[in-house]
Amino acid sequence: MCIRDRYIIISMGSLVVVFLHLLLASLAISSTDCKFKLPDESTIDLSSFRKEKPPDYTYSDDNVFYVINLCAPTIKLCNGVEGSFASVWNASTYACIRTIGEGSPTAAYIDGQNKFKGVALSYGSAAVQIACDQGYNNGALVDVQAKEENGVKRYTFHFKTKLVCGNYTGHLTDGWSGVAIIMIILLVSIFIYVGYGAYMSTRSGQYTGFRDVLPQKEFVMNIALKGKEMANKVFGSSDSNNNSAEA
Repeated sequence: MCIRDRYIIISMGSLVVVFLHLLLASLAISSTDCKFKLPDESTIDLSSFRKEKPPDYTYSDDNVFYVINLCAPTIKLCNGVEGSFASVWNASTYACIRTIGEGSPTAAYIDGQNKFKGVALSYGSAAVQIACDQGYNNGALVDVQAKEENGVKRYTFHFKTKLVCGNYTGHLTDGWSGVAIIMIILLVSIFIYVGYGAYMSTRSGQYTGFRDVLPQKEFVMNIALKGKEMANKVFGSSDSNNNSAEA
């Protein structure tokens, strides 16, 4: 096997490893961060509610406003404290008053007799109710209630969305995330691409080595060689600078 064949095999192997790593990572995210088991042993995936970028969900009430995120800590930090899922702020001074909720959430139905009314999450002194409403495409925070019980302030955050209506399809069923599906499609496409090249090269009698399995092989090889040359220039320049410094 010539050096170029080995180079192609190593490059393709590395590409496959990268795609598999991304695939497994996406599956891990979709299966752990936002899935909750309900009393009837079914599961619900609320990943579509998670805010990856600001702003968080907010709601103003009298002289305070609330900040909350689901399935992830709030992006806006309360007094520099990381890891809280919600907090309450002074609307006049914009100072954070306190963080809200403790521990890992547990899930249940809002109405045990009719699971399609929505689901509820409990975070200790805080609760989140996600109600079915066909008028809301995505999750929307529509109300926050604050009550004191036995000297403890308890908060209930009310969301509405159509994602918890009907027969629990889409984001609400066990399944792979969109990222995982894209990774699988890309990986399958690569194998089809290479397999097609091998078939056509063999059929035409032009197959002389592993490099011939790639359609447009010259184009692909030029890209790979250009990348290698660029890497050599960058690392070669770095090594030269280090040698000069040591001298």
